[in-house]
Amino acid sequence: MSTLLFRTLCICFWICPHFATAQDEASTSCKEGPAIEIDTHTGSVSSGNYRILPLSQYQIIRTLGDDTYQIQFRGSSQLLFARGRCEGNIKVEEGIWKTYDSLGRLEKTRFSIDGVVKWSCRFDTSGQTTQFHSVDFDNDTSFWYDYRQERVFKKSYYPPENKIKPVTVYYPGSVIEVSNAELQFESDLVTGEECYQTVSLLPKTNEAISRIESTNPDFRIFTNGLEPVRLPFTLAAGCAQSLIVGILPRALCYRQSDTIKLFTVRGDSLTLFLSTEAYHITNRRLEAGTPLRLSRSKDGYLIIPPLGTQTDAYIRNDAGEEKSFRIFSMAQIPLSDFLPGCYLLSIYSCNTGGQMEMYIDP
Repeated sequence: MSTLLFRTLCICFWICPHFATAQDEASTSCKEGPAIEIDTHTGSVSSGNYRILPLSQYQIIRTLGDDTYQIQFRGSSQLLFARGRCEGNIKVEEGIWKTYDSLGRLEKTRFSIDGVVKWSCRFDTSGQTTQFHSVDFDNDTSFWYDYRQERVFKKSYYPPENKIKPVTVYYPGSVIEVSNAELQFESDLVTGEECYQTVSLLPKTNEAISRIESTNPDFRIFTNGLEPVRLPFTLAAGCAQSLIVGILPRALCYRQSDTIKLFTVRGDSLTLFLSTEAYHITNRRLEAGTPLRLSRSKDGYLIIPPLGTQTDAYIRNDAGEEKSFRIFSMAQIPLSDFLPGCYLLSIYSCNTGGQMEMYIDP
């Protein structure tokens, strides 16, 4: 199954949830017109209109379940969800449907033509748009818009000539387009090597970056050649320029999520969202039993990544006293919970396991 079809399936199942009331009705009749459906699992309520249409009017590519079809719709391949059956006819959503959560807050809206979703929109609990999805049937292209901070943050689409890898543009409505505003870093805290990611800025007009703010002092911004950025950093219209984001993470200041904000002289701002995976433990280091030395004042934490579905860590002192930790995500264990000295660190998971000496300095 292609990447696009898999993602479309996920989204359509998300916007076309299983409603017990609709399922019960579908087994007995196909009623056209206004309808209200209740999800008995979540308490959400959806309202909209149904149409009764002959299944034979659709060009079916293949059946994906009892009530789900992949069809040829205009110039593109789409998914069709039947909400009920009557002989050779099916009941499908038509027009706008709205879904509210159990507290009456609008969760999502969607618009369908002959049961095929043309667009959908999802909202957070405060009513702000978080995602908008639309389909250009005639040109066989799907678009996804992700919103952050009440603006379009990311636009992704699958062009007809490449259904595997999406084209992504960050801040498409801004005067400055960004090549990548979701930066991912990985760092071994023991070797202490700096990590870098490059961001390209493409301004539509002459601009200048006047201020840069980061939630983490370990992040630094460079120009090509790893020269520190000098502000204001000028950008010529239509000319892409690169910034290099670097981090030399410290366990004491480590956070998995950070941001960097770029402010222009015109008062606009762009936010780069950063995620960092930093760790003291690797499979190779664990299996080799390489000793580990940390400082309570300089490191602050022992950081252990999940090494399998479930990871168990044990720290034992010379007196035989032991503390255990069950790890499912990145674990930050405070060194302040341990006195300076030598410990035996044992870590086991479904994929690896081993022991090493751990020295904790003041």
